[in-house]
Amino acid sequence: MTSNPLFNKLHLRGFFNQCTDEDGLAKAIVEHQAQSKPFAVYLGIDPTASSLHIGHTLPLYMLKHLQDIGLQIVVLIGGGTGRIGDPSGKNQARQLLSDDIINSNAELIKNQCMRFFQGNENVRFLNNATWLNELRYIDFLRDIGRHFSVNRMLSFDAYASRLENGLSFIEFNYQLLQSYDFEQLFQRENCRLQIGGQDQWGNIVAGVDLIRRMHNEETFGLTCPLIMTSTGQKMGKSEKGAIFLDPNLTSPSEFYQYWRNCSDADVGRFLKLFTFLPIDVCDELVAHQDVTSLSHAKDRLALEVTTIIHGEEVARKIQEQMRVLFNKSSENSLERVQLIISQARVQFDHTHPNTTSTGVSGSHGGMTYSSVTLKQLQEGITLADLFTQAKLAMSKGEYRKKLVAAGAAYCNEEVIMESDKIISIDMFIDNALLLRAGKKRYHLVVLES
Repeated sequence: MTSNPLFNKLHLRGFFNQCTDEDGLAKAIVEHQAQSKPFAVYLGIDPTASSLHIGHTLPLYMLKHLQDIGLQIVVLIGGGTGRIGDPSGKNQARQLLSDDIINSNAELIKNQCMRFFQGNENVRFLNNATWLNELRYIDFLRDIGRHFSVNRMLSFDAYASRLENGLSFIEFNYQLLQSYDFEQLFQRENCRLQIGGQDQWGNIVAGVDLIRRMHNEETFGLTCPLIMTSTGQKMGKSEKGAIFLDPNLTSPSEFYQYWRNCSDADVGRFLKLFTFLPIDVCDELVAHQDVTSLSHAKDRLALEVTTIIHGEEVARKIQEQMRVLFNKSSENSLERVQLIISQARVQFDHTHPNTTSTGVSGSHGGMTYSSVTLKQLQEGITLADLFTQAKLAMSKGEYRKKLVAAGAAYCNEEVIMESDKIISIDMFIDNALLLRAGKKRYHLVVLES
């Protein structure tokens, strides 16, 4: 292992996957800093979606660590390459997006990336459409294409894995364009290091090779690993799909809970990768493997990551909400019920009101939703009606015998004693009624205005 302290930290945190020349990179950084010469590193991100998910964030964390030791930072938004789509890690071609969608996505993703560098103005955000949109095809083939071997390109996983299923010519050009990005940033910004996820290794190496052939200069590539959970699940995914940075796609509460609910085996590793806490603090948090210590470590992990993405005020507010929600001594308190309903209403209003739909509560996993009208209340509707309509019980008989009789039916977190009680408007909190069957099956009934 190199003696460069930067790389020791990256190794200890788990960021290192592959490097084109680790010792050479460390030496080049030291030499440039000794001579007060700029040494820039860049990360490219294509705006092929409106939001990043947490699986995309690892290179951004690594970029911040590289900035902390004095490297200049460039985030390259792929307004040009996004029009093609990177075949790396894909088993079929990406859907081509319109320029308007790409431009909109680019602005959204730029804003998400900026959260990792708050208060630091020494970050350059560039868009490769600046030079790619000006390319002349014949000139590009003559000046750039001649440096690429088709045989070598086909040896990279991104292309080799796609040959049987079909690889379009437009995708085949992607590696040339990403390599050209590196060459342009080498000239424009003195970028000598490109980083990315491990699926970008072939594209990064091709860029290093292009600069060597065109300029006889040494540049470097560094990738971080694909992170899997201890259960073998790809990082950034939950049972309900990807965990996005956009609060409109994944609520901050759900985001917080994703980290809070990580497994005991993952919390120590995630603290080092997804927070900026010192390594010794991360180790101390998981030094004792008892339930209380690990629970505290997960609380800290959730707070730190949510602060980075959604801000400290939001993160602290959610932390306090979780404290109230999980405080068993106040299980039946009005405050707790109001919090559950408030969080559930956010999800309900974000989906499709007036219909039964599946949503997410930040504290209780899956929750179903339905609505009732004032007219229905006036005509008379009972708790038995609501429980069966919500499918918390298959029949009124099951509701009465298996839930109410067992003390397992709840309305606004109070045990239901009167099974056929008629619903009245004064039972609603924030125009909503919270039903629960057993420990975890929740349903929100919203009163239509």
